[in-house]
Amino acid sequence: MNFKSIFAVATLCLLSSASLPAREVESFNEGWRFAPTRAVSSGWGGPRVSWKNVDLPHTWNAEDFMNDEGYRRGYGTYTKTFDAPDEYRGKRVFIKFEGAGSMATVLVNNTLVGEHKGAYNTFTFEITKYLRIGTTNTITVICNNEQRFDIAPQAGDFNVYGGLYRDVWIEVMEPQCISPLHFSSNGVFIHQNLVNEKRAELGVDVYLSTQSDYKDCEVVFCLEDASGKVVATKRSTLVNNDRASCFVGLDNPHLWNGKDDPYLYNAVTVLMKNGKEIDRVEEKIGLRYFWVDPDKGFFLNGKHLKLQGVCRHQDWLQFASALTQEQHLADYDFFDEIGANALRLAHYPQAKFMFQEADKRGYIVW
Repeated sequence: MNFKSIFAVATLCLLSSASLPAREVESFNEGWRFAPTRAVSSGWGGPRVSWKNVDLPHTWNAEDFMNDEGYRRGYGTYTKTFDAPDEYRGKRVFIKFEGAGSMATVLVNNTLVGEHKGAYNTFTFEITKYLRIGTTNTITVICNNEQRFDIAPQAGDFNVYGGLYRDVWIEVMEPQCISPLHFSSNGVFIHQNLVNEKRAELGVDVYLSTQSDYKDCEVVFCLEDASGKVVATKRSTLVNNDRASCFVGLDNPHLWNGKDDPYLYNAVTVLMKNGKEIDRVEEKIGLRYFWVDPDKGFFLNGKHLKLQGVCRHQDWLQFASALTQEQHLADYDFFDEIGANALRLAHYPQAKFMFQEADKRGYIVW
């Protein structure tokens, strides 16, 4: 890549969001109704269903989770009306749930969109074809936290709460986009193939999604330092099986070094079509290497690090698992206060925010 190309890529990555973004992400947490049963507007649950207004995160076990008789395990239904504006025409619309306990059935305008089993992982559905553009729509999510033989965990020393207990998002994208459907990730996987004080080599896999093809599309990957300066770039025009891959190298990387120096780069992935940006994903990343010695313990960037930490559940008195970002931060402030530098996030995938904050504050996470 010549200097002119490098400059063009760097300029692209540094473009501000002053122009309208091709990807729109909106919180979908407010304005739900909840009924402690299985119910939809076509009649499930019958006329006796009693609805109450709730905002997310929400669990129906916030009050009974310490009952001697046990907490309620069964059905609960959430429903919400929302507008699909004319701006959605020609776009693709996705709904992302960061967690639902522990099985979720999703309907849009009383049409089944899909089901998800498992209380602790994010899942995403495309709802484009189910929407009525320019008018009001209804979404219904039926949750069930009954014990089932096909959903883990079967048993444990913690409760499996019911409900939409993590954030929900609406994502609006172009017909070609960085895929939100690949295991409900952000579509960008960065592999730290080699990291040391002299060199970092990264392999990048970008998963894409299209309603047609990838003609005239290319992927641009940039690594920005903490000041926003582009320090590494790579383009990829080859898309194979909905995936574009590239390799990026960086000399003398600034290493992420735990609480002493939790330095983060900004990884920027841009999808272009005919030279125009049509999608973008940004994620903070720390470059580091580590190993565990059976006799000497944990080593970070070649130096021994004594791990001092706690085992953390996503669980608060009077809230159960339905925690907000402010409550996650309150837990982190407590970890800082007691001098912890490591966390065991037990016993399940916790909110993505917990991992992002661990990177930001310099915590080792198990």
